[in-house]
Amino acid sequence: MLEVKQITKKNGDFSLAVDFSVNDEETLVLFGPSGCGKTSTLNVVAGLVPPESGEILVNGQNVIETPPWERNIAFVFQDLALFPNMDVEKNIGYSLFIRGIPRKERQKAVRNMLDMVHLPRSFAKRKIQTLSGGERQRVAIARSLVFPPQALLMDEPFSSLDHALKEGLWREFKSIRGKAPCVFVTHDLEEARVLGDRLALMQNGRIVGWDSPA
Repeated sequence: MLEVKQITKKNGDFSLAVDFSVNDEETLVLFGPSGCGKTSTLNVVAGLVPPESGEILVNGQNVIETPPWERNIAFVFQDLALFPNMDVEKNIGYSLFIRGIPRKERQKAVRNMLDMVHLPRSFAKRKIQTLSGGERQRVAIARSLVFPPQALLMDEPFSSLDHALKEGLWREFKSIRGKAPCVFVTHDLEEARVLGDRLALMQNGRIVGWDSPA
């Protein structure tokens, strides 16, 4: 379980105050207009921005003082943040590399992830710049899941794609997302309905309503 307890953060005139929990295998969608605090919430949970108060519990352990790289929380950014100087294999296997996993084990894990996100294994040596938008999305998802995270954060990862490609990736994501609790940010109501087990409506840095996708 991921628990975000009474987190507050101020940035100029904007103030964030959120409180929610997400169960294993559940996707909570943060839904709302631009500037309402969705991405700020993810940044705080990931440890990229320190809150002023509150707790972030991952499986019961408070990680508020834990640096981002030790939280085992995967983050898929809106711009994907793939490493342009690395090929597909090195991008997907990066979290394994920094944990000292031997090369052969990394390569096996990368092959398995390529299969999972429906990319040919021959893509392992492809440069990121040669991939289409949908292929980059798949690489970013594979990178986030190759070392099973304790929580998964996704910040509008499909927003730059055309609708037909989005629909295909929505279906694939639901089948491969793993068991970790997931917080998915979007301002697309259809995407929220398709992907979310629960929806949280945000306005002005607050969660103002909860509901099922229906």
